[in-house]
Amino acid sequence: KSESVAEHSFGLAFLTLVIDLPKDVDRLKLVKMAILHDVGESIIGDCVCDQGTFFNQEKYALKNQDEKNAIEHIFSNSSYTELKQLALEFLEHDSEDAKILKALDKIEMLMQAAEYEKLVMPGSLNEFWLSSKRYLKSPWLLDHYNCLIDCKNKGVAECNCLDLKVLNQANKLKKTIKSSWVLKEIQNPDSVA
Repeated sequence: KSESVAEHSFGLAFLTLVIDLPKDVDRLKLVKMAILHDVGESIIGDCVCDQGTFFNQEKYALKNQDEKNAIEHIFSNSSYTELKQLALEFLEHDSEDAKILKALDKIEMLMQAAEYEKLVMPGSLNEFWLSSKRYLKSPWLLDHYNCLIDCKNKGVAECNCLDLKVLNQANKLKKTIKSSWVLKEIQNPDSVA
């Protein structure tokens, strides 16, 4: 089963809560931004512009415009101004906070890629590892990336370095089924929402 956008957003928000951040970073702002960072995909879907070290600039520009329009539509009510601003700030990567969150987004994605690689052939998702490194410019972010690479290369079942150990618990939570759906024998929980 593939990870949903909501599961990914939860994982990123959780990572943002637990990871050591530079002192001048507003953690609460980043958590809000993490929850909202892919909200436009609820309308346009997920669109991948990276393939290994190749980045499709034209596809990215189209995706960005579509996602901006989706964010404008979702938050068209004036009472959502802050949420719209945060979602657009992340989309445009025009602040240091947005750049940090984009890097953390890649760290969370790599943790999920490591999970998927356990289920299929190791190394089968190398394009994700290659495409992510360009977003990790700060030494503290590269430490997290290198930790994940070491765990991946050594075949370690769970990464136990840095703050990523806590995020492994969040990944387990994302896979936990709500027992109330099971108890009620509901086959498709989306149908009762």
